Amino acid sequence: MEKSSPISALLKDKSVDFTTEELEKIISTELEKEEDERDTELIDLCRERIENEPEEVIVTKATKTFTHRLMILAATVLVFSLAFVTAFLLNK
Repeated sequence: MEKSSPISALLKDKSVDFTTEELEKIISTELEKEEDERDTELIDLCRERIENEPEEVIVTKATKTFTHRLMILAATVLVFSLAFVTAFLLNK
């Protein structure tokens, strides 16, 4: 049986964010109902939202190490640049 709920309206509004866990909970709650009481539109909207959700970015140890080394390199370049500028200005 198809019926529209307030949650369906919120799911249609793309400015309202739902977590994957919330969407899965809504689906499981609907699936626990008797077949004729289920809101299939709500289930479909939840599935669409889950499918269209951007992939989570996984930060590995290698990524963290690379970022850390890059920051150290940038800081080192900055310190040497300041030292050279200071030495140049003092020797003028």
